[in-house]
Amino acid sequence: MYLKQGDTVAIVSPARAITEAETQPAIHYLTQKGLKVVVGEHAYDRFHQMAGTDSEKIVDLQRFINDDSVRAILSTRGGYGCVRIIDHLDLKPLAEQKKWFVGYSDVTVFHSHINKHYGTPTLHATMPINISEQPDELEAISNQTLMDALFGETLT
Repeated sequence: MYLKQGDTVAIVSPARAITEAETQPAIHYLTQKGLKVVVGEHAYDRFHQMAGTDSEKIVDLQRFINDDSVRAILSTRGGYGCVRIIDHLDLKPLAEQKKWFVGYSDVTVFHSHINKHYGTPTLHATMPINISEQPDELEAISNQTLMDALFGETLT
């Protein structure tokens, strides 16, 4: 389940809207850590306060859940919207492929559902919205802790 250099991670927006500029530091950071990054087709869409319509979010999530080349799915941010789409997703491939699901806040509904129904580990962890170009000390620790967990490194 742990990642290795060259693995692909996906960035999706299952909750509140986000801009491309807000995710660029995270994409850069993940790439520097040796990961390939793909972004959901609708990750930057906007429907009121949400990142696109429910059906657009479902399309992005299910695409990456089903794609066995994607080893981790990172939610861009929390907010509101995950509870609206959880019952419309087939999360079984996450367990079959041993794929990480990462995020917090509104994303917690995915953690609870995945753990209860599939017993698959997830990471309640920092998200792309929290990764900046010039992180302060606490952010740098959070970023490194996420990488350590994803890569199976001993936490220091």
